Amino acid sequence: MEHPPHEVGQLEGEGSSHFDIERVAQSRLVLIRSSAHHDGRSHQFIVAERHAHPDDDSFWRKFSHSDGQRLGYQKILDTLRKERTAIAARHAADARSFFGGDLDHPRAAGAFRYVRSGKSLVCTDDDTVAQRWLKLLQDRHDVAAQWAATRNV
Repeated sequence: MEHPPHEVGQLEGEGSSHFDIERVAQSRLVLIRSSAHHDGRSHQFIVAERHAHPDDDSFWRKFSHSDGQRLGYQKILDTLRKERTAIAARHAADARSFFGGDLDHPRAAGAFRYVRSGKSLVCTDDDTVAQRWLKLLQDRHDVAAQWAATRNV
């Protein structure tokens, strides 16, 4: 897809990575392609992060070195991955704490169970535990209220 020069800019970063961008409503940026080979899902993470910032400058303040040099594509992805991992670990720790370390607790009502090869197992990895914990809090208002009460002590 070709864009007129006034619609397309370049976000240059560390190394040879750079992104072509298209300016859209309210001065938001949407990544449309990369000079390197990256999957579309990676683009989604960066686009979502960009949209979480009020403007381009605040995005680049977060994703630049102290000398102002912008981080490259992979460095941005690595930073986002570390943040997601830390958030998932925190949520998983919250779930384990709430259930006294037993994700098979009756109050969990099987929320952390899954079936593999006909066997019922309990989730152990932080990403899955965190996802299921957040879903449980969303779906079960009683659990969410109990969790909120423990947080406000």
